[in-house]
Amino acid sequence: IKAAKGFGWNIPHTVGDWKTLIAAKDKAVLEINKSYEGMFNEGLEFAEGFARLKSATEVEILDAATKEVVRTVETKNVLVATGTWPFKPDFEGAEHCISSNEAFYLKDAPKKPLIVGGGYIAVEFAGIFNGYKPEGGVVTLCYRGELFLRGFDHACREGLRDQMRGNGINLMFNENPKKVEKIAEGQYKVTFESGKVDEYDVIMVATGRKAKTEGLNLEKVGIHFKKNGGVEVDKGNKTNVDGVFALGDVTDRLQLTPMAIHEGACLAATLFNGENRYPDYENVATAVFSQPPIGTVGLIEESAVKQYPNIAVYESSFTPLMHKVSGAAHKKFLVRVITDQDQDNKVVGVHMLGADTPEIIQSVGIAVKMGAKIKDFYGTIGVHPTSAEELCSMRTPSYTYKNGSKVVASNL
Repeated sequence: IKAAKGFGWNIPHTVGDWKTLIAAKDKAVLEINKSYEGMFNEGLEFAEGFARLKSATEVEILDAATKEVVRTVETKNVLVATGTWPFKPDFEGAEHCISSNEAFYLKDAPKKPLIVGGGYIAVEFAGIFNGYKPEGGVVTLCYRGELFLRGFDHACREGLRDQMRGNGINLMFNENPKKVEKIAEGQYKVTFESGKVDEYDVIMVATGRKAKTEGLNLEKVGIHFKKNGGVEVDKGNKTNVDGVFALGDVTDRLQLTPMAIHEGACLAATLFNGENRYPDYENVATAVFSQPPIGTVGLIEESAVKQYPNIAVYESSFTPLMHKVSGAAHKKFLVRVITDQDQDNKVVGVHMLGADTPEIIQSVGIAVKMGAKIKDFYGTIGVHPTSAEELCSMRTPSYTYKNGSKVVASNL
């Protein structure tokens, strides 16, 4: 709406209708759930309730209300795929905070929310709340570290930081809550570890998730866990107990829905089709749906340097044509491509920040998975005028690494 003004559309200032959004969300989730239920009409049996292992071959089903065992199922194989659950840090007054679970059940959009955390959930909800905040509202995100989204491309993280601030979001780094006090209904005072004090109407913690295994009796049958609580499995998603498998987020590996689907397909093919298929965790494209979003596949620069002694980094940052017209000059588009020079500049990482990068990175991920080289990128005719065409114009590296040491452009 803001960008439309630069194109000649004088749209009156409007505030998003949170209740309409929530109603639409509820409808979409219900439709998805019903589509899943439809799968159980194809020779599958669905048992509703809570489950726990009685043994490696027996599963007890408990009534959701009474928690009493209503049925025991004997089986050859058991699959644990219970996902994760938001983790709340142990500071005074943490009980006054919500998690992402409750965020979409708020009756109204918060006017002055505080989001605690630096992962993708934190930055995504910062954008959502910022888009729906009432007139005069301010969204604040605080993170205990120097910069959010640890593990993602550093330049993309810095660019996202700048653009989020340009969008009006208050970012506080090296800050962490020490105490939360309820002043009144919908009003909380937060004391930070630095001594700073401020008030907010909603406090959402997005400080991580833990494997949801409580009550499953996995310990009873001797299943091993990782130090962080994830279920320990081998490359075929088998636990240390014969016949018991686990996949998805509960194993705390690559926590992505498509990855869990891939793991499930591999396991099904192995157990029921006589194949030996194992999940492939290399070059998995993913996205952060921040505003603007990040699209990424392959190695970040720091990891590439450790794995390959001689790499090249191609980088381009520019204002898309759309925003040259809209006047939103802070909305830059960033593209970074990392190659291994010892493999004829094979592309080992692509990282993008800007509008539509999740859609773009899906296609780029296919090319990277197929072993594309940088010459394949610039040998492809770009689609003009698009931001993605920059991938087809990167012929000269911005800088390289020789035997792990960075070489700036002037010395290339």
